[in-house]
Amino acid sequence: MPKVFSNEEYTDIHFVYGFCHGNARAAVREYQCRFPNRRVPDSSVFSNTHLQLRNLGSFRPMNEYDDVRSALRHRRRSERILNLRQNSWTQLDGCPSHYARQVRNWLDEHYAHRWIGRGGPVFWPPRSPDLTPLDFYLWATLKNKVYSTEVISLEDLKQRITNSVTEMQQNFQECRTVTNSVLRRCLACIDVQGQHFEMRH
Repeated sequence: MPKVFSNEEYTDIHFVYGFCHGNARAAVREYQCRFPNRRVPDSSVFSNTHLQLRNLGSFRPMNEYDDVRSALRHRRRSERILNLRQNSWTQLDGCPSHYARQVRNWLDEHYAHRWIGRGGPVFWPPRSPDLTPLDFYLWATLKNKVYSTEVISLEDLKQRITNSVTEMQQNFQECRTVTNSVLRRCLACIDVQGQHFEMRH
């Protein structure tokens, strides 16, 4: 069974082989002088290590199945990514640029029946702004906090926004309540078949 060396040892073996200009016997002597407390590889290890690195780019011994294994790993990884992409959806709002024929054609080609938007296979959901925390909670709450009194300058406005966002972030219970209400809002929208509904967050 061939001797196996550590990566550090193989690196030193290769370095010494190069230092000795590819002379394996001289490399054995040089290696023994530099590393007296290590086992000394025979001359074939020096030349084989160099060939292994030059041809395969690795110290690790290769066998006939390594290329097959590598190809299979790559294929499995590619299939996982493809599977993820084939099962993902995208959603666009009613923005005019999203409705352009060129955009819709691209979405039809790349997302088939898995995109939501105006003119798409799945229409933009009714009342969708009422379903997202940014729309039903964040902007209204932030606006109320920031404009509770008259804003006197741009700096005052920036500071109020910063303070209000920080205050909202620290209110974990309210954030949790808002997040948990998304499902209830979706169910309420379904119950009224997309018609107008009102809820508190």
